[in-house]
Amino acid sequence: MKKSTWRRLIQDVYSQEVASKLLHASRRWHGDKSSYRFEQLFRASRTIRYIEQLDADESEDASRAFTREHIKSAIEGLRGAHREFNERVLLESGVVEILEVFMTDIVSELKVSDLPPEDIEALRSAGSTDPEAELRIRIRRIQAYYERAARYRDQMSLSSCIAEATQQLDRKIESLEYDSNQSAISIKLPEPQPKKKWFKGLGSIARGTVLTGVDISLLGGWWALPLSPDTTIVGGVASIVTGLGDIAIGVGELRGE
Repeated sequence: MKKSTWRRLIQDVYSQEVASKLLHASRRWHGDKSSYRFEQLFRASRTIRYIEQLDADESEDASRAFTREHIKSAIEGLRGAHREFNERVLLESGVVEILEVFMTDIVSELKVSDLPPEDIEALRSAGSTDPEAELRIRIRRIQAYYERAARYRDQMSLSSCIAEATQQLDRKIESLEYDSNQSAISIKLPEPQPKKKWFKGLGSIARGTVLTGVDISLLGGWWALPLSPDTTIVGGVASIVTGLGDIAIGVGELRGE
């Protein structure tokens, strides 16, 4: 597909299918909520990133670095942002169902340079030390994920992935047991699952939610537009699809796939 054809496809999908749904969603969700959600989301993402980078047993190291309440608060913050951006705006409005039809085409020609600069800054605020390199790797992984989904049709739908992500985050929070005599983390895990696997998948969901949240805000007009409307539309829609792909990958990791 030529790049000009790719851009036109995204603009048409947005104008014909997505814009009205986001407008309808914006009547129930206002941009003034976003600063609080982003603050929670960035804090959660930084915590999860740190834990992911630990070399030793993650749960043991995490218990020395963070209190149980800190970990629980981080995951609750991620869950709140996921519900706000991905469930209440994208899923309930029907945007996810529309984008799933075009997901393979949208990511096929996607480059980091197509994404809005706000994505880079948001990922940096969420703890990424090199957002451009991270996005290049993530885009390739997401392209492969969508290619497999299109070829074998054995992947969960994006709508199911969003619902499953909420359920998985609920389970993570429920599994954090508090002992009033201790400040360390107590994680209830089924054997023989290694403790270091407990956090696997949370980073992908956090990263995907950062992208969807930023670009919902851009397309909804809650952030100033630094680029032309057409450029913002192409980058914003492509970034939302990228974020949804990362969430789907995260759900698969949490399910042990």
